Amino acid sequence: NWVYQENSDPQRVVLYLHGGGYVFGGYGSHGEIASKMAGLINGKTLLLEYRLAPECPFPAAIEDALTAYRWLLEGGTNASDIVLAGDSAGGGLSVALLLKLKHAGLGLPRAACLFSPWVDLTCTSDSIKKNESSDCMLSPRALEKFKQYYLGETDSKDELVSPIFGDLSGLPPTYVAVGSTEILLDDAKTLVSGIKSSGGVANLSIWPSMPHVFPIMSSIIPEGRQVL
Repeated sequence: NWVYQENSDPQRVVLYLHGGGYVFGGYGSHGEIASKMAGLINGKTLLLEYRLAPECPFPAAIEDALTAYRWLLEGGTNASDIVLAGDSAGGGLSVALLLKLKHAGLGLPRAACLFSPWVDLTCTSDSIKKNESSDCMLSPRALEKFKQYYLGETDSKDELVSPIFGDLSGLPPTYVAVGSTEILLDDAKTLVSGIKSSGGVANLSIWPSMPHVFPIMSSIIPEGRQVL
């Protein structure tokens, strides 16, 4: 789905990969954030309706993301005019796509913007247990269920499902926003640390007491509007 505002520059594109544990999500849940992202760059957002598990488990989502990116390039959009964005599972999928683009020798986007990215499907980070009682949006049980549906027999350390285990060097400048009390806090921290230690540029913004993927709920959470 294309989302854009009047008089926007058609050459500026956000490729948005929605969250939802790889099992749900789309225009109905993410149309608002897609519109806001388009407004930020005075361009348009391609909100990708990638195939979902359990009907279409890994690698369906990453295949669709790569196909969409190639389609943008083949349609005349320059890689330098693309911003890659995503939340939760879509945030992890965004980083996996960056690794896939590197391997394919394709031009990387100008930047990446991620909200509460799920980048470690081993689900072993300390914050998953530590913040279990304070995360009102996501639970360890839900993570395990999503993981089961999406991975099937795939190794949870495969870099295209858990990109923190991949080579994070050479990635575009990356912004990550996360809530201080959510279970994926450590995912965000580890990702940013990994990019920086690989020589890249990454900025981590930890928002006190904010729930999982709060920027996509900016119409009801004022702090979400501050991120955007």
